[in-house]
Amino acid sequence: MSGKSRVLFLLLMPLLLIQLAGTQAKNNSPAETPRHKIVVRPDAEGKIPDQKLKQGDELVVMLPAQPGTGYRWVLKNGADGISVLGDTKFIQSASEPGATETQVIRIAGRKAGDHSVSLAYAPTWDKSSASRTVNFNVDVVSNSTNPQ
Repeated sequence: MSGKSRVLFLLLMPLLLIQLAGTQAKNNSPAETPRHKIVVRPDAEGKIPDQKLKQGDELVVMLPAQPGTGYRWVLKNGADGISVLGDTKFIQSASEPGATETQVIRIAGRKAGDHSVSLAYAPTWDKSSASRTVNFNVDVVSNSTNPQ
């Protein structure tokens, strides 16, 4: 192995091991592994229809956002049977600065029951002053293979 190859190998090996360890930890956690993904977007009126999930399913909510303004969609209120998975992501749809992007919020149904979800489009410095909200219900049904 040449000197440069060895240095590159020694620099990248710890990163590879960290990545593999993180992947293994995620794969061993059945509560974090969704059974099904359901993707929803608001309709022309900005509404999201009520959803039905099995425990462990993942609801992927895609909403228009302009993160350059400091505004983001946040979970304003949700029941304890619903949880947000990880950080939200943004999908850039145009190369112009300040263009509208798509914010992706992943929600999991954890506990059986009917849960009200409210997402607020608010500035990061004041989440109580939302300029828009999206409200919908998520009915989480018990899954016979998923003990409660």
